[in-house]
Amino acid sequence: MPKPNSPGQTSAIDSQARYTCVEAGTKGGKTAAAIIWICRNAWNRTGTRWWWVAPSYRQARIAYRRIFRMLRRAGVPLNEHVSELRLDLPNRSVVEFLSGENPYTLYGEDVHGSVIDEASRFREEAFHAIRTTLTATRGPLFIISP
Repeated sequence: MPKPNSPGQTSAIDSQARYTCVEAGTKGGKTAAAIIWICRNAWNRTGTRWWWVAPSYRQARIAYRRIFRMLRRAGVPLNEHVSELRLDLPNRSVVEFLSGENPYTLYGEDVHGSVIDEASRFREEAFHAIRTTLTATRGPLFIISP
């Protein structure tokens, strides 16, 4: 797994807060920090479900490809479901990559934590859907925004 490049990334990744929000300029390392955060959490919590939610499927696919390549290079055996943008980890945890375009599709699952990517471009209704989906599990939320 990659290591954080800056003290800001490290403090965000290691935060024990339920909600962590990272704002930085383009190429500031927000996505890299969120990738480490979601992979570490999914890996350390067996049998859990994690979401990466972006404003569009195109943006969600970018994160999917980056995480898939990183885990493959690290030798992690994955069950890959490309059509569903889902990675099943060896510990039975799942990382799904979703769009916030239709907030009504974000209800119903037991989700243990989530990343909101490009939060400043996100629909408010999608934020509320994710937040309420995490209520039952008291799952953490990692929010990144330019």
